Amino acid sequence: MPLFTSECPGRGNPAHHVQDGRFRPTVVAAYQRVVFRITDSWLTFGRWLVTDPYVVITDTGRLDPGPAVELLTSEGCGVRVLGTTDSERIAAEAADATALVVHDAEIDAGLLERLPRLRLVVTMAADACNVDLPAAERRGLWIARVPQQVAVDQVAHHALALALAQLRRAAAALPGHLPGARRPCDLTLGLYGLDPVARRLAQLAAPLFARVVGGDLAGGSWPPGVEALAPREVLAVSDVVSLHLPLTAETAGVIDAAAIAGMRDGAVLVNTGSHLLADRADLLTALHSGKLAGVATGPIPALEPHAREKCPLRSHPAVLISPHRPASPAPHTADLLVRVARNVTSWRDRGIPLDPVARPGAGHSPQELALSG
Repeated sequence: MPLFTSECPGRGNPAHHVQDGRFRPTVVAAYQRVVFRITDSWLTFGRWLVTDPYVVITDTGRLDPGPAVELLTSEGCGVRVLGTTDSERIAAEAADATALVVHDAEIDAGLLERLPRLRLVVTMAADACNVDLPAAERRGLWIARVPQQVAVDQVAHHALALALAQLRRAAAALPGHLPGARRPCDLTLGLYGLDPVARRLAQLAAPLFARVVGGDLAGGSWPPGVEALAPREVLAVSDVVSLHLPLTAETAGVIDAAAIAGMRDGAVLVNTGSHLLADRADLLTALHSGKLAGVATGPIPALEPHAREKCPLRSHPAVLISPHRPASPAPHTADLLVRVARNVTSWRDRGIPLDPVARPGAGHSPQELALSG
């Protein structure tokens, strides 16, 4: 006789009737469904609790990924190092990644669509400029930014080289716009913003320029040899203005038409920081009118909105765009990569990375996303 039978005599609710240890099929089926659902739910919950992130490190520039790999592995995370910035290879080999660590790789909307399990991107690029932040926010991803601690001395030398190159070019192209003998020893260098690079640049430039002035929005204390002025005064008296401001909601577009109008005629602007500190349209107008004799900047991040568009500012003969980005100093490499790994483990353990750019699904505008952090 089969264990379960469809015929079971007796009174009462047949769904609860028992005879000789035999249950009606409706009871058995319901019982099996309940057990299956409970078991499956607990397994799913258990997987959610114990599964560690699968981390794919696309590239680390010239940095050794070893410290990050060692820490993540010790924390139980699966790690794979690709060593590439190629989007096709990243899409193919990081399809199962829940966390992505990038240095120079461009993480655009198209690539994000091809990484369905991705929940976190940790970038070492300044201002997270290589990640499509609006697209990431729409997908509900966490983005963390761990900017490299670039060598202060290298950046200061870089800024000084850009300034001298533009002065030389401007003296030849627009000799009537620069006062005196058109030599640095007759000119004023203005530092707009106070950071370690500005301090080092002041030391380097002091023997070359007749005067070094500085103005900081936060009113910081300047080193000896720098004449402290209000920021607007710095613009008014300087032949060369070097920007040293972090990108925030308050500093975005700080060099606009009004600021340029207050600058000395024929001045040179040097910006080794974020391109978003200056209004591009206003810079172009000032160059066309001769108000500015030249603009010098660092490399343009590939994912900035105008990076792949035809841009009159970039092609202007008075604009110098350096292809060189100062590298991170070796002593900071281990600390940087450890911080990268800590962002992943913090996200796993606490639900939030250590250095978030913006919370997923927070409804930020693209500009707010670019400026957050």
